[in-house]
Amino acid sequence: MTDGPSAPAFLSYAGALLDLLSATPARPVVTAADGRQITGGELRDSTYRLAWELAERGFGPGTTVSLLTGNTPEALTARYAAHLAGARVVHLHNGLAPAVLARIAESTETTLLLIDSTRRTSAKELLPLLDGPAVLGLGPGPFGEDVLAAAARREPRAFTSPVGPEDDLYIQHTGGTTGIPKGIRTTHGPYGRGSGSLCPMRGIRRVTSPARLSPGSPASSPTRR
Repeated sequence: MTDGPSAPAFLSYAGALLDLLSATPARPVVTAADGRQITGGELRDSTYRLAWELAERGFGPGTTVSLLTGNTPEALTARYAAHLAGARVVHLHNGLAPAVLARIAESTETTLLLIDSTRRTSAKELLPLLDGPAVLGLGPGPFGEDVLAAAARREPRAFTSPVGPEDDLYIQHTGGTTGIPKGIRTTHGPYGRGSGSLCPMRGIRRVTSPARLSPGSPASSPTRR
């Protein structure tokens, strides 16, 4: 008896998104607050480069990458790259006290803290409260090596994500109105199924169209794209 067709390999939402970006690489998909437009090909390539950089530095499955960022293209690239590399992602939102941010970072066992240019004041207050995570910058700055510059030296080779449907995608936190914010764990499988859009070239339900960043967008929003 001949075996039936094997089930398709799991495709994470980040992988599906990059497939979609590859279909129309010249199309602008992100508009930043400063007016910059990023094409699908540029976002795809920067994500691949950073995913390789993070993975080769050991920030993959079983690690936590916390983002101390604003609503910037660099933050979006970091989020997708960390997911692609297999790390779980935590957003350290603006407006929370440094002690609360430190508690969140520690409770989620943050391995790497990524900081962009919009959160330098927060970083200055937060870093003395942390013990352990590596710190890298998303661009030049006073807090750690510029990991985007390091990644830019790489070829934008496709990156096959090691994640499966049961692996952690991110830990999202409540607003903390009754005390310390509570973490809510989300895995890759439900997030991908809930995105509600087809990736035709794979025939797998995974992801909606890319995010657009504008001056009115909420900072570091973890909402689904």
